[in-house]
Amino acid sequence: MEWRRAALVGLIMAACFCSSGAQTTVCTEEAVADIVFLVDGSWSIGAENFEQIRQFLFTLVDSFDVSPDHVRIGLVQYSDNPLTEFLLNTFENKDDILNNIIKLPYRGGGTMTGKGLEFMSNEHFVGKAGSRAAQKVPQIAVVITDGKSQDDVESHAKNLRRRGIVLYAIGIKDADASQLREIANDDQHVYSVSDFAALQGISQNIIQTLCTTVEEAKRQLLQLSPECARATVADIVFLVDSSTSIGVDNFEEIRQFLRSFILGLDIGPDKIRIGLAQYSDETYQEFLLKDHMDKDSLLAEVDQFPYRTGGTETGKAIDFLQSVYFTQEAGSRASQRVPQFAVVITDGDSTDDVVEPAKRLRDQGVIIFAIGVGDVNKQQLESIVNLPAHHFLYTIDSYQALQRLTDSLLQTVCISVESRSQALAEKFADIFFLVDSGISQADFQQVRTILVRLVNQLNIGASGNRLGLAQYGTVTKVEFLLNAFQPFQISFGSGVAAEPVLILWTSNGNTSEHQPRIPVDERGYCCDGAKAQPAARMHEEAKTEQQLGLTLEEISDLHRSTS
Repeated sequence: MEWRRAALVGLIMAACFCSSGAQTTVCTEEAVADIVFLVDGSWSIGAENFEQIRQFLFTLVDSFDVSPDHVRIGLVQYSDNPLTEFLLNTFENKDDILNNIIKLPYRGGGTMTGKGLEFMSNEHFVGKAGSRAAQKVPQIAVVITDGKSQDDVESHAKNLRRRGIVLYAIGIKDADASQLREIANDDQHVYSVSDFAALQGISQNIIQTLCTTVEEAKRQLLQLSPECARATVADIVFLVDSSTSIGVDNFEEIRQFLRSFILGLDIGPDKIRIGLAQYSDETYQEFLLKDHMDKDSLLAEVDQFPYRTGGTETGKAIDFLQSVYFTQEAGSRASQRVPQFAVVITDGDSTDDVVEPAKRLRDQGVIIFAIGVGDVNKQQLESIVNLPAHHFLYTIDSYQALQRLTDSLLQTVCISVESRSQALAEKFADIFFLVDSGISQADFQQVRTILVRLVNQLNIGASGNRLGLAQYGTVTKVEFLLNAFQPFQISFGSGVAAEPVLILWTSNGNTSEHQPRIPVDERGYCCDGAKAQPAARMHEEAKTEQQLGLTLEEISDLHRSTS
């Protein structure tokens, strides 16, 4: 009989849950988020009230489109110690999560909310537990408690917020209002009810707020700035001042700034690579450009690199970047014409020389940005960065202002990446020579010398520079066209007839399969050693060529050209 009664109670509970959760999904299917609930399971709640928490959780979860690609749900219960009920990647469908909530055990114990927050940060909002922070998926934590925590909550909540996690706090009955405000992002993220039965009454309001938060955050995160969308490849190394003057709290602000900056870039082995060095009066290799080729591992390293302390020797650290980081062995792709950038973050006056080390790094082709925090030596920082200094130097009052700087610096760096990429890109040209065959034998040998030098010095080929050559005199003769890359021999001709020169170019050199490539530089050289047609006629023909986008040059002093 006892088992029948237990079965009947189970059926009644399931029916209650199903009726309370019979609503349709509220959030749109486009909503994407990782949501972890941190539930107080201390003795002060009691078994009957814990049942109200189960129903409340059931209602909230049932409102989301739960799946691996949309909303993921995690759950932690805490008292004296926190315990994982399930991770963000434990279940792949809503039914499994709802069934787990129905059977959620009431564990009992004290109230250590701070420990629960720390546990949630370290064990749930991480990639191995199913967090998609690296893919810019909104991270949300919902804390449900009925009492005053027996440990500190503020520092742990602050660490979560620094990581970009949005915190909601729901206080029931005797929950401490000041602690709820310490936990939540702001007062708008705090909810209080007089008793456990009132939880269902606020469920729809919380659901709507969560849905709005998720959908708005996703819209913003999906909008990669146009500048950074075009900034497809670069090597960027951060040089972070970790001197004693900074302090632990400010160093955490630097950590969060680095996270936000990395999230705004397209990271990959063939895309943007990131390196990180730390310095005080010593230099520290945190990770090289080659060490972490994906966003997840980069963010994991940023989350855990230590605060070193010490003095401030920025010049020594800049030399360290040049010798250790901006090398092919360390993952630099400078030899492949990939833009190189360094970002220096400091709050102090360097005790060593920075001018010469910075000049050496800039001379190597590295673009240097600097962020000066607080009462910095602005003149010293201006000697570090590229010119104009106002474009590459940022000064802010405090480390708390770093977050507000993220978007502006991202945009500037991305624009610089794009313009630097264009400047470094290898440029090719289609070069067509028109040689006057009436020149002397000696001058003709000079023409040969010029052509041989060009072939030896330029990258000649189908995807490189292309050369074409024609001789003109009483008759015109094409020696080779722009699409001929085999070795050539030029025979010497005689006679003068300037009129066919430009006609030859347009009819043979730049049509059909001999068409020049756009947007390469189109350039023509005329080696002329004798009197030709009247200047007016030549000018008219040259004008026609310029209208086709061709640049015409005349080489008349062959001896000077080969000197």
